[in-house]
Amino acid sequence: MKSKAARLRELIAKGAIAMPGVPNAAMARQVEQVGFDAVYVSGAGMANATAGVPDIDSLLQRSRRSSRVMSPTR
Repeated sequence: MKSKAARLRELIAKGAIAMPGVPNAAMARQVEQVGFDAVYVSGAGMANATAGVPDIDSLLQRSRRSSRVMSPTR
């Protein structure tokens, strides 16, 4: 099975891809179920949707949180 990074590189090599932004794992699954091949998480989107605060680099462990968003998807 290919890594997620390898699959993303393949998609990029084919040309432009639509990647909706999601704030959490539930939204990532919904985006996946309707047929998108990729999603992205932004620090601002996560801060706004999860903590209700602006993105001013005050959230700790951001990378750990974003990996939780991506892990439920294929």
